[in-house]
Amino acid sequence: MRDTVQAVSAEYGFPTDLLLSAERTTGLVEARHDLFRRLRQNSRLSLREMARRLGFDHSTISKALRGGDPRRRRMSEISLHKGVARDFIDSRAGIRHLFNGEHVSLGSADAIRRLCKLRSHELQRIPHERRREPNARRVPAEQRIDDIDAAILAARYVRRFGDGH
Repeated sequence: MRDTVQAVSAEYGFPTDLLLSAERTTGLVEARHDLFRRLRQNSRLSLREMARRLGFDHSTISKALRGGDPRRRRMSEISLHKGVARDFIDSRAGIRHLFNGEHVSLGSADAIRRLCKLRSHELQRIPHERRREPNARRVPAEQRIDDIDAAILAARYVRRFGDGH
């Protein structure tokens, strides 16, 4: 991780302490976003772990990974879904949160079926007006659906490859 920070720092010409600061000049923000992308691609750290080690809030890193041109944004969304799925595999608390405290293993035979059923229930909670207006503000049910989609992806991974990495 330290090597990546130093490489991005040298490439963009900013000192490492300035790169990891909260300053928001244009070139610095671009360098910082590039750092987040490289760390996400080259390390197995979750967003929260990466944020803790770099001294940022995890939502800052999440937003940085979603930004950019459309192709890069689409790739970062895929990477983010895979990353969140990896977070679900690493953290059993996320699965318990989705199932309201119930202990469910991603490797169980009915995990995907239960997650799909939970997703359909959450889909019914989205107001009809929101479905017609694509630019409206996201509702909590949509954010929960994103988590459920990542959990389904994680369950498919666990079913295919097991709990190991």
